[in-house]
Amino acid sequence: MKKLLLKFNRLLLVTMLTLFGIKGMAQVNISFPEAVFTDVATIAKGGSSPTIMNKLIALVDNTPAGQSIHMSIYMITYQPLMDALKNAETRGVNLHIIVDMSRSDPQTTNASSLPWLQNNLTNSEIVVTTNDVSSNAINHHKHVLFSGITTTAGLVTNVTFQTSHNFTTSDMSKVQDALIFNEADVYQAFLSNWNVMKQYAASGMRLNFTYTAFDFPSINTKLAFFPRIVSGVHDGSDNILESLNALTDVANAKIRVAMSDWTDSRPAIVDKLIALRNQGATIEVFAKDAAGTQTKAKLNQLKALGATVRIFNLSTDGQAVFNIHAKMMLIEGTWNGQSNAKIILTGTHNYTDGALKTNNEVLVTLINSSLFNAYSTYFNSIKEVLPTLQLLAWNFNTLNTSGSEISLLSTQTTGGLFNSNLLRGTGFKGNGLSKGMGGVKDQAKNMTMSVTRADAIANEDYFEFNVSPKLGKKIALTNLEYVVRRSSTAAPKTGAWMYVVEDNGVKGPLQTISTADITFTNGPTLSAGFQQTPVDLSQIQDLQNLGAGKKVYLRLYFWGATTLTSTFGLGPYSVNNGNSVVLNGDVLADEASNEKVLLGWEFATSNNGGNAAGNELSYEASTATGIESTSITRGAGLKEYELVRGFSSIPQVLTPDKQAAIDGESYLEFKMKPKANYTLALTNLYAKMRRSSNGGAKSSFRWMYSLDGTNFIPLGTTDDEFVNNYTEGLDQPSISLANVVALQQLQNNQEVTFRLYVWGFTAGVGTGTFAIGRSKNGFDDALFITGTATYIAPLPVRLTKFEAKKSYHSVLLSWSTATEKDNSHFEVLRSADGKNWNAIARINGVGNSNQLNHYNAVDKMPLAGTNFYQLKQVDFNGDKELSEIKAIDFKLGESTTLSANYSSSVLTVNVHTTVKGNANFTLSDIGGKKIISRQYTLVNGNNTVSIPANLQNGVYVLMMNNGLAKEAIKVLVRN
Repeated sequence: MKKLLLKFNRLLLVTMLTLFGIKGMAQVNISFPEAVFTDVATIAKGGSSPTIMNKLIALVDNTPAGQSIHMSIYMITYQPLMDALKNAETRGVNLHIIVDMSRSDPQTTNASSLPWLQNNLTNSEIVVTTNDVSSNAINHHKHVLFSGITTTAGLVTNVTFQTSHNFTTSDMSKVQDALIFNEADVYQAFLSNWNVMKQYAASGMRLNFTYTAFDFPSINTKLAFFPRIVSGVHDGSDNILESLNALTDVANAKIRVAMSDWTDSRPAIVDKLIALRNQGATIEVFAKDAAGTQTKAKLNQLKALGATVRIFNLSTDGQAVFNIHAKMMLIEGTWNGQSNAKIILTGTHNYTDGALKTNNEVLVTLINSSLFNAYSTYFNSIKEVLPTLQLLAWNFNTLNTSGSEISLLSTQTTGGLFNSNLLRGTGFKGNGLSKGMGGVKDQAKNMTMSVTRADAIANEDYFEFNVSPKLGKKIALTNLEYVVRRSSTAAPKTGAWMYVVEDNGVKGPLQTISTADITFTNGPTLSAGFQQTPVDLSQIQDLQNLGAGKKVYLRLYFWGATTLTSTFGLGPYSVNNGNSVVLNGDVLADEASNEKVLLGWEFATSNNGGNAAGNELSYEASTATGIESTSITRGAGLKEYELVRGFSSIPQVLTPDKQAAIDGESYLEFKMKPKANYTLALTNLYAKMRRSSNGGAKSSFRWMYSLDGTNFIPLGTTDDEFVNNYTEGLDQPSISLANVVALQQLQNNQEVTFRLYVWGFTAGVGTGTFAIGRSKNGFDDALFITGTATYIAPLPVRLTKFEAKKSYHSVLLSWSTATEKDNSHFEVLRSADGKNWNAIARINGVGNSNQLNHYNAVDKMPLAGTNFYQLKQVDFNGDKELSEIKAIDFKLGESTTLSANYSSSVLTVNVHTTVKGNANFTLSDIGGKKIISRQYTLVNGNNTVSIPANLQNGVYVLMMNNGLAKEAIKVLVRN
């Protein structure tokens, strides 16, 4: 009776909410279809834009009792949305939610939110997906389906909400888009996919999911639900390429791309963009530096062809980032035979192999949609955005200043910039200001108090710092943030920021930022200091696109004191606070400079992908333009030592002077040899150096070079020294190489050895460190040489294309020649380390030809790990020429196929692998309890392993570990 009463009460509540409750809601105002975007300007400043999440919550809040919501989501943690779902369940909405837990990313993110949903939505359906198409496969969907919502126009049915936005707070700080439809066909297509996802949530996705595409001509909409597989096998097609291939009249076409993840596994997309650009298409691409190495290189090729390409930085040192998470392409032109077509491609589909072949995804294509202008405007906002990075900052609390220091080194210097010092003009001298930088009138030089801006300029009453980019970088300044402290009302009360631009050592005139003077605002306590209104620099053209060789001096002039002894300073007085002076802006690649970084080392990204540890025995150059691969090493007088983001050493011999360093082999060394057909001319050598506090009273160094590896010639005019043990290292004065005749016109038959001799380790052997570094991030070279690299194309064979592509367990190699003369044959070379090569195929050339010729070869047994490929072209007379190197990575999961079947108390495991040797097989139940562990020896190719086992009905996990990587599959036992 009690249960019956509860059911009646719930039915009554639902009925009452249905009849009367909707009127009390703030009905959502929406027109269909609708596009929603996160705000680019907010994101560029490091802020969070909740527009998409707010729209979704409004839709949930306006779903009336008796209606249903179907959700499929990769990551969810946003509590306001989860609370909205709870409220919806309470008022009688039927909730059906799929949450992904396929791999570590969603498992970590959803670790708390999934139990919350399960515990708080007890009357709802919560489904957990574990995509088994591959070990890295995921449910990447981000859509919500509403059977009905209440709008200002009444009840609207069949509403689909599709977005690139995970339902998390962190995704609000990224470029995102969302679409909202109320089309029955679209709703049903998504719902059908939702039900398939539910059916194979626990297992069976790999063998049972079938790629499905919908075409709704009446509403000019196409939907494609991935992975693009049938019976677990990719059908060989690529939807993005299909859309690009549909373009004709290419010279009048326009393609715009804003892409989150773009890996090297789908090179055909960027190759097609290059081909379209070569045919005259207008192309704009916005990506981020997390893209694949080869992809970024090809995007730069696209840029060199005149396309607009911007690769935004994802900072690795705690600064604001500009992160594109949308997956959008706009196409304008003649498309599928339709002239003046305007196409939107969006959804969850990244340009990755997983998005195409393994993940649950959706790609939405809209043809001549009313939303095109909204997307076009959003693209333009991305094109014009100026992300805000913290370029320079001074934290006086970190520096623990007395306030009287002559100058203060910036506590924050972003990658790509030189260190900066904050100092005073000659009109003021240092004065005590604990945890600040104080100044008082220097009466010994000038007794005149500044009353106007002109007085302050004449008396040199200012604080100053400069900002300058390293070679290959350019900067754009956004704004200045600063804290001013006045000791009393008698201190200077008025000021103005001004600037000077220096171009290659020549200073220009003092320029005004604003004609209006600044009246310094005060906090509750005058002497404590107060944050001033930020100074906008973004509209000053002189302060945008500043390349190498340019330096900007920013000065804060101040005046209006009524006594000569009053103190004026930056930062609060004796207060532990954050940064007191901050310069914000952006660092970009400078493609216009003729002088390039030919050889460089950045230590923020090590050879294995993480930060450099500092104690590597050698470290390969991160940039080598026209130069053969090379590494920095140590002489016998130095031993490796840990220093994250650097290359560090401790002394093995005492080196009180330079001769002791030479005799004791206390040096760092690297070699430089031009690649074939390159001629190098060197101009400058730059280095950032760091020493520990135990590195001696002072450290000294001298760069030298040798053409024979034995006789070394000093560079520069004198030995250099520095005493500062700044934690992040200091940029040293550049060494000019332009006047060193021997370092100009370097050919492939020449090799130059550079050595940095260091001495001054007076604390004893094994004590005190000296390092190159530290790199702030992946675009901050701590050591680099600049110059020009001139390439002269070899004759007689001209190679126009060389490609290596992965195809299941093989690598397809193809190349083309535009001309051939006396061409005997090609040898296809393969290497595991990029240094030691073996020939795996020989293909005869045509001898002599002025026509395009195509060649191909197949590596049927690639190595596990990275495979490097190179062509050796051989003439009839024996002359040889090497091509560029291509790299294909075969991870264990890609070089190994694992399947298993249980029958008659025997688990039969079939393994196809390119990794021969011992492998451990472990069988565990679904709760993680180990049941069986065996070791077997595998051969290269097909293997069958029989493991005796008495198993009950259920799901088990079989893991194979060969010591290099792991591969796991689920095993279903039905006796």
